[in-house]
Amino acid sequence: MDIMLPSEPFTDAWHAQGGEGGAEHQVYVQLGIYYKRNNLNYYGTWLSYFHNLLLHNWLFPETAYKFLGLMDVDDTLQAVVSQKALRGVRGASPDEVAAYMALFDFTPLKNNEYINLNFGIIVSDLHQRNVLVRDDGELLVFDPVIYLN
Repeated sequence: MDIMLPSEPFTDAWHAQGGEGGAEHQVYVQLGIYYKRNNLNYYGTWLSYFHNLLLHNWLFPETAYKFLGLMDVDDTLQAVVSQKALRGVRGASPDEVAAYMALFDFTPLKNNEYINLNFGIIVSDLHQRNVLVRDDGELLVFDPVIYLN
């Protein structure tokens, strides 16, 4: 596997779909898969970013990431991942998120942030756009920021 990916196909698809993304991601969807290019804005180091991916996949396997490689984007190295496109019927309420995270022994801190004291894991950015409720009532967690305390 070549770990370095060309940036042009991603950039073209991203622009064609309206340039969607957040502070850390550029995102496009194709054939039921989200492709995300991350600028490490929330992580600072590659180790922290890869910890985030591993912890996300362990805690939230339904929305697991697949690491695809790296891209040079305007002289900045960025990670590229894919994630299955799953649908929710609505955003989860703060009470629903708190109850869900309690199942994993996470307690609320502040501003959509939770901590598991046993593992020293902090999960943040769990707002209504990043936690959806499926039609069967199960919660789907997308794009949390996860780091070690």
